[in-house]
This record gives sequence, C-alpha cells and structure tokens, in this order.
Amino acid sequence: MQEPGTGKTVLAKALATEVDASLFEVDPTQIKCKWYGSSEIRLRLLFEAAKSKTRSIIFLDEIDGLFTSRENGKASGEVLSQFLLEMNNLKNSPHVFVVAATNLPGALDAALCRRFQLKLNVPLPDLETRIKILELKLKKTKNTLSEKDLEILGLETEG
Repeated sequence: MQEPGTGKTVLAKALATEVDASLFEVDPTQIKCKWYGSSEIRLRLLFEAAKSKTRSIIFLDEIDGLFTSRENGKASGEVLSQFLLEMNNLKNSPHVFVVAATNLPGALDAALCRRFQLKLNVPLPDLETRIKILELKLKKTKNTLSEKDLEILGLETEG
C-alpha cells in the first residue's frame, strides 16, 4: 500500500524539474463532473494541453478517486475508457509522460494499471530519514533543537 505523506507528489515535481517539463498536476476533483460527458471532455483537454508543450508530465494524484467508486470499487466506464484512449494516443506523442499516485493500488482497474510501464512502492520514511527531513526543514530557521530533541521528534512523527 502506498502510504499518505510519503512524498509521491514531491517525486512528480522533482521529475518535472529534472527533465525540464511542464507539470500538469491534477486531482480527481478537477476532472470529475456531474454533467454527462464533461469529465471525458476535461480529460481530452488535459491531454491536448500536455501535447501542445515541448515536454510534459501529467501527474494524476489520487488516481483511485478518479477511476474507482469508493463505495463499490468499480471503475467509471466512460471516464476510464476516455483515459485509456488518451493513453493509447500518447504513442504518437513521446514527449508526454503520465505519472499517477494512489494510496489504494489494489482498487485500480487492471487495464489501467497495464498502461503504466513502471510501478513504485513509496513506503513511509524510517526514523533516520524522518530525522534528516526535520534537519533539512529546520535548517532555514533559527533551530535550537539538540540531536536528542530531533530524535524525539523523529519518534513522535512515526506514521
């Protein structure tokens, strides 16, 4: 399971910066619409905008919220079909990449998962990593915390 707060969004932003790409950061609420056909149009427009750039990354945060219903676990047929169509059309646009994040990988449709070439599990940071994160974040402040204080904070932030 991909845990919340592990930095999946930060990874997408870092990737876009490293490859000098335009980042289209999207969450389900920006795509979903109660009007019939509107969600599919929004998806199509998103992919068209990404294709118009020299290099683009579409980052779909909480993709499980877009393609599954939390009540019954079934994918929304029309929206999923539109997304799969757009992903297939990317074969003609090698400068557009799609990155997605989910906390519920088991809830995703199998056809959807097959469209992604690489799957990463990003676990929660361990104690040593949490302490390093705290040190980095506090470096810009007038930090008066001792190593023992940082260790206590690291222990307190587990999970």
